[in-house]
Amino acid sequence: MATLYDIQASLKTFLEQEFGIPCVWIYDGVELPSAKPFLTVEDLQTQHETLDKMREVAESTYRFQIGVFAQSSAQKAKLPDEIKRKLSFSKIPLIDTSQPGTPSVGYFIAEVGQITPIPNDDIANKTNNHRAYLDVSVEVALYK
Repeated sequence: MATLYDIQASLKTFLEQEFGIPCVWIYDGVELPSAKPFLTVEDLQTQHETLDKMREVAESTYRFQIGVFAQSSAQKAKLPDEIKRKLSFSKIPLIDTSQPGTPSVGYFIAEVGQITPIPNDDIANKTNNHRAYLDVSVEVALYK
């Protein structure tokens, strides 16, 4: 069964392998690198729904925010679209984090909703120049 942690680790690994760009797992207290470009992956709210009256099938929708911290305005315009295309048309290998070093245990599909460019509101903070975010969701069916 895929967990939030497994899916987030899988997204991070997939993005690093496909784009050759470091991807930072966002958690409380993390420090972002100063060297650009880099990506971030952060979990957002999870929606859970029971799909039948017998409570034998349920579905969880995990939501993530993929951050793109580009070197230039041109890269900020291009890279999110490349990531969207790669996520939209790929089966992403699912990593079982409880068994490090083992091959993937399956695949999942990621849906990209929106791409949102974010202007830097603090010109002294150069890390936030040329930044955009992709909203990504992954649906997982749960069986009793």
